[in-house]
Amino acid sequence: MGFGTLFFGYFLLLNIAYYRLTDAIAALVMLYALYKLAFVNKNFRCAAISSAVFSVFGIYELVIGFSDMFFGASFPDTLYSMSAMVRSLIVCIVTAFMLMGICGEAFAQQQQDAPDIFEQAEMEADRLQRVLDLEDWQTFYVDSTLKHDFPAMMAEYEQLRQSKVFNTNIYQDVRDKWLDQIDATYRRIFTDEQWAAYLKQGAGKAQKAREKRRLKAQGK
Repeated sequence: MGFGTLFFGYFLLLNIAYYRLTDAIAALVMLYALYKLAFVNKNFRCAAISSAVFSVFGIYELVIGFSDMFFGASFPDTLYSMSAMVRSLIVCIVTAFMLMGICGEAFAQQQQDAPDIFEQAEMEADRLQRVLDLEDWQTFYVDSTLKHDFPAMMAEYEQLRQSKVFNTNIYQDVRDKWLDQIDATYRRIFTDEQWAAYLKQGAGKAQKAREKRRLKAQGK
């Protein structure tokens, strides 16, 4: 998609010894790669604009480098110092936008690959059917319960976020409340043997942890 070309251009950018001769090439290679990646997210588009600016500066550096190397032209030290400062600034800007673009794309891909709330409910219902040997009607009720309670819990989270609530304990209380409700439904659906097996799967420890948090919040 352009990442290989982008990294090649960035590798050229790291040429410290002869950067005045290679910066223009590196900037143009990166500009080409970022142009192809510009549709991915706005950070790549900003990086492409920064690379275009860097291309112009790279041509300026190239002229200075050739004049100095092949024609023996001398320039004031302040010119070299200012050029180095501008170069460092542009490289930092391009690098920052590149990293934000790469991280943004990785996060978007992760979000895309992650199952949604209803898929998670189905996966959990299937898992419980396997480990607890649930009958079809039990699996149906588990699936229905999770598909109702999971979105309801997420909706309550969203209300808290919109209300600018930042206390993590409040979010934990919401989660505990819904998990208690789910377990109460499970207790009505499962047989005694299935319920005992469910507790041994880790639900028992989770219930004790929730009860401990509840007592702590009540000051007991």
